[in-house]
Amino acid sequence: MAHKLGIQVIGKGVETAEQIALLKEAGCDFAHGHYFSTPLPMEKFSGLAGQLFENPMRVNCPGSALRGVL
Repeated sequence: MAHKLGIQVIGKGVETAEQIALLKEAGCDFAHGHYFSTPLPMEKFSGLAGQLFENPMRVNCPGSALRGVL
């Protein structure tokens, strides 16, 4: 329904590859959750945000690896 209204869809709380597969199949535009990274302290988040700003395609995420986007 959201796509028919021109709204992008975000999957929240994603923890497994199976959930990513379901979201892709459903046409979800974005996702976030522990699958991509556990919560980070402010200092580490600031470094990650800086890396994303400089080069969004090449980021090393602390904790678990940033595994890609939908």
